[in-house]
Amino acid sequence: MKFPRYSLRMLLVLIALVSVGQSLFVAYHRHWIHQRHELLERDRARLAATSQESQRWLWREYAMLPQFKDPPGCLGLFHEKGMASVHLTLTVDSPKEVPQEVELARRLFPEAAVTWTSIDKNGNFFPADQGP
Repeated sequence: MKFPRYSLRMLLVLIALVSVGQSLFVAYHRHWIHQRHELLERDRARLAATSQESQRWLWREYAMLPQFKDPPGCLGLFHEKGMASVHLTLTVDSPKEVPQEVELARRLFPEAAVTWTSIDKNGNFFPADQGP
């Protein structure tokens, strides 16, 4: 039985191509995780800046929601937890339209039910029309 012959150069090129593919895979998922954490951190900062009454109401909302489920795609390989729900606190001028940050949250957390509460400039809260 004859084995195919490959040069050392061909083996090194093959290893380099596989390494580039793996590094792109890891970079894509790490960036996704970074964006998820950044969105949640911005929301925590906005919540901390609201009035105490708004915080109490929103804390009740958080307490009623389940927290974790399986992460999407291969994020579990990077020890990322999936979220069953994501509730955002947003300062908006027009509560009629879905804010861009909600659309971003829906893309970053495909496994989660994304809801939000709008806060006006005075710190008063009102539940937003959640829409589709």
